[in-house]
This record gives sequence, C-alpha cells and structure tokens, in this order.
Amino acid sequence: RNVTGVQTCALPIYMIEQARRHAKAINVHHGVEFRVEDAFATTFPDNAFDGILCNRLLHHFPEADVRRRCLRDLARICPGPIVASFFCNQSLGAFVYHLKNRLRGRIPTDRVPIPLAQFVADAEAAGLRVVRTLAARPWIGKQWYAVLERAGH
Repeated sequence: RNVTGVQTCALPIYMIEQARRHAKAINVHHGVEFRVEDAFATTFPDNAFDGILCNRLLHHFPEADVRRRCLRDLARICPGPIVASFFCNQSLGAFVYHLKNRLRGRIPTDRVPIPLAQFVADAEAAGLRVVRTLAARPWIGKQWYAVLERAGH
C-alpha cells in the first residue's frame, strides 16, 4: 500500500472482475456499477449512499490520522449506517500479535490492533459516532465491527 502516492495493485481489478462474474451468474447485473475508488478521496457525491460496508481496510493503517481521513470521506458520502471493521486490542489474538512483535524486536506497521477507545476517538474526529461494536470472535479474534453514523444524526 502507498497511502500518499499512487497505488499500483492488480488485486482491486481482480476483485471487480470477480464481482462482475458473480453478479452476472446470479442475474444481478442491470443497474449495478463496479469500480475502484481511492478510499481517502472518492469521487462519489455527498450523501451518495444509504449504507456502507468497509471491511478489512482500516487495520492496515496504524496511524490515527490516516484512519481518520478514510472515515471522514466515508462520512461525507454516507450519513450511516457505516459498518467498518478494524483490529481491536481487546482479544487474545491481539495480545499474541503484540507479544510476537515485542519478542522479535519489531515495530509492527500493518494489521495493527488498536484500543477500542482509539477507534472511537478516530470515528469522532471524522464526524462519526459509534452506535455499536461487535467482536467477530469475542475475546479470541482481533477483528471487530463498528456500526457508525454521522454525529448528530
């Protein structure tokens, strides 16, 4: 990933092609558009969506300001609900992750679990409020989901 520069990755194109094939197979291809967008500055107009699922993206950004930029643009294009996944520190998986990195003397830079309070602060800084959080595998797995909506909504 390259947050500040141009991302050159074939994966989004592959995923778009898979989605197109699947939509065609289940006959849901009329009026459906598939495209790759920059998560930090989409070209969608304000309030373009009634809901968004942002799955397995935010844990790739260990920097709060980067997560907040992404959440800010999601808030711009959708008042909520926005369901966003992130890796949370409140799990055995996160403890093992941090322990392994400490024992190896590494400072992790990807898929970094963060405290729930930090994620809530990130959401609030982006103009969102956390309506609910859900652990995918409570106390075991790092992956959590947060249901977000614009603050004051």
